[in-house]
Amino acid sequence: MNRLFSVCLLTGLFVGDAIAASPSYVYPDSYGYGGYPAPSPVVYGVPSASAATNNSPRPHTHDGMYLVARAELSFLNWENKYDLGPDVPQLISDKYSFKPVFGGDVAFGTHFGNTAWRGEIEAGYVGFFKDNDYKSEFSLSVFDVMANAYYDFASGVYLGVGAGAGIVTTKISGTDFEKTYSKNAVVPMGGLMLGWTHRMDEKLVLDLRYRLAGIMGTKQRANLKDSTYALENKIDFILDNSLSIGLRYEF
Repeated sequence: MNRLFSVCLLTGLFVGDAIAASPSYVYPDSYGYGGYPAPSPVVYGVPSASAATNNSPRPHTHDGMYLVARAELSFLNWENKYDLGPDVPQLISDKYSFKPVFGGDVAFGTHFGNTAWRGEIEAGYVGFFKDNDYKSEFSLSVFDVMANAYYDFASGVYLGVGAGAGIVTTKISGTDFEKTYSKNAVVPMGGLMLGWTHRMDEKLVLDLRYRLAGIMGTKQRANLKDSTYALENKIDFILDNSLSIGLRYEF
């Protein structure tokens, strides 16, 4: 029994010395990451003299620039209204609701000092949609360029608003048309964002985002083969519900 007690005592002293000899770059930190929950009670880096104690907050270290890349699933809603001119009074339309398309974006942003605000410039591809009807084919693809502003809450939740332009490309083709008609239009675009972030380490942040965006419509004209008629397609306001997952690298 005495021998067992001695072994336990020596083991306790050895473990205590090992804990006391922890390297200086691992130290407790009570600082909140300015909008992101800390992933663990330790921070990796060389501590300053003022950050050596448990209750000493260290300076804000994530007030600089960052780069984020996102993969995105969008659900598009809009209506095509076809018009053959005054001699054909009936108006034909196709209504599209929650059509899924895949896209993605990259954004370059910055934190505004030691505050909860940040801003970014985003360029992305919303997605591509194609519809085949009898003797005709219609396709729609959308790119976007946005300027976004975000407010980060301590829980990791954030809110955002954005404004910019959508680049809408439409194509109409088929056996009844003279050729394949294609048109590019730059239209106004705006969005509201709701997201959540989780800090993975000192540089990487997981970013989950929902965006409700509105894209102004456009119209396209296509001549019918062997006919004096021309089809005009008026593309209505496009509503985009998108879900994305991204990874942010902070410099």
